[in-house]
Amino acid sequence: MTNKPQNPSSNPQAEAHVKKLRRSIFLKRKVDKLGKKDKCGYRLYLGKDKHGKVVQERVGSDRHYAEEIRKMWNTSIDRDDPRLSDAVSELTAWDARNAMNLLKETPSVTLVMCVDFYIAHAMPEAGVITVREAAERYIEIQKEKKLGDVSTDVKGTTYRTYLKPFVEYHAKLNLIQLTPDRAKAWFKKRSKRWKTRTWNSHRNRLVGFWNTLAEHNYCSAAINPFLKVVYQHEKRIRNSRKVSKPDVVKEWFRWLEKDCEQYPSKYPELALSVITWFCGIRIEEVSRIGWGDLDVQAEHLGNLERADFSGWTITVHGDVEKTSTDKVNPVPENAKEWLLLCRSKWGGKLGSFVANDYKQRMKKLRAKFKEKKGIKLPQNTARHSWASNHLALYGDKKLTAERLGHGQDADTLERHYKAGMKPSNAVEYFSIIPKSAEERLAKEAKAKAEADDKANYEEALSRCTGGAKPIQDEDGHWHSVAYEADEELNF
Repeated sequence: MTNKPQNPSSNPQAEAHVKKLRRSIFLKRKVDKLGKKDKCGYRLYLGKDKHGKVVQERVGSDRHYAEEIRKMWNTSIDRDDPRLSDAVSELTAWDARNAMNLLKETPSVTLVMCVDFYIAHAMPEAGVITVREAAERYIEIQKEKKLGDVSTDVKGTTYRTYLKPFVEYHAKLNLIQLTPDRAKAWFKKRSKRWKTRTWNSHRNRLVGFWNTLAEHNYCSAAINPFLKVVYQHEKRIRNSRKVSKPDVVKEWFRWLEKDCEQYPSKYPELALSVITWFCGIRIEEVSRIGWGDLDVQAEHLGNLERADFSGWTITVHGDVEKTSTDKVNPVPENAKEWLLLCRSKWGGKLGSFVANDYKQRMKKLRAKFKEKKGIKLPQNTARHSWASNHLALYGDKKLTAERLGHGQDADTLERHYKAGMKPSNAVEYFSIIPKSAEERLAKEAKAKAEADDKANYEEALSRCTGGAKPIQDEDGHWHSVAYEADEELNF
């Protein structure tokens, strides 16, 4: 019996390919299995050249041929090769001396520990890919998650703002060659005119980019280089400029209601405004839900029910919600009135809440509102205003955070939303209803008051004696009157 490795089935083309590769690769490694096939086919991480550069060979899109190459490569490594052994020994000794010199200041760290860490974090299971290839794979992963255009469109604002410049600058660099120093250098180069929020947005996007690829074994989350880029803290503004006062919000809805009466095609924009201003739903989430997600017969859960229960709910399912969790928010009483108005005037089938080009339509509406009323609505003011007023009305940070989609993360609420709104302002805010509803409710209230007054009069009259009539005090209350009969009175 012999322990020599057996040659895989002969394939002259594969043998020639492997022979060529053996000459170009200095430090060879065995390939345990084929990685996932990408747009360029299969890739094999075979080792390093004499300069220490990682060698990753493309072997085509035919799985059978790629598997033959892999087996032949592993067999060639298993064979005894004294020249290779001698060369490796010399290089290893030299590397070891340099490594020990670098570790001189940290005696508690051994060379073996360094090697173990390198194997764990610098030799990704899915293979070595360039930054450009990583960006392509990242978009594929986002699409596999069935995320919206914001996360998957390479022509969209998000990709062009946060990823495209970084990818183009580092395109040929391997993903695992990105270091904290390179990440910091990139931010230093790009951030000359950035504000604090812009800096943090870029940092968070790239942190997420790396972590998403780490989940699919293209890198290691433990060495995310962007986490070493400092998170900048901006001075907190006690009275957030993004929180609109109730009178401004009322002005916006009154104007939009009137505009819809003149142009009924704008009722989708009114519905969108209602759900973002009064229900705490993100604008991009509203664009992915519709009338079918509105429940007008929600049931009270007894002791488990929350303080803001209203009998109506609107559901944002996890596959369209930003944090991938289901969110069920109550529809307050004033929002019910607005949605009833929208539904009664809606043209066509009740499907999505918004038009396909809702971003452009809302942009035009805001510009027109500024032109007509001289009021500029801050970006994202609807969500900030809702959060501040909801917190003021119910005084429950965890409840407001949950409705925002932050789970029970009250810290985020404190960082980004105003906590100083007065309860009286919140009552005014959640009392904003359509003018038509105000008129209807005023008529109903008047009719009820007249009916109650008549009933009170009749009740007081029934208690009057001697033919007396009820009298009304200055507060409008009716009182019965009793006359006593004069027995000595002669007629």
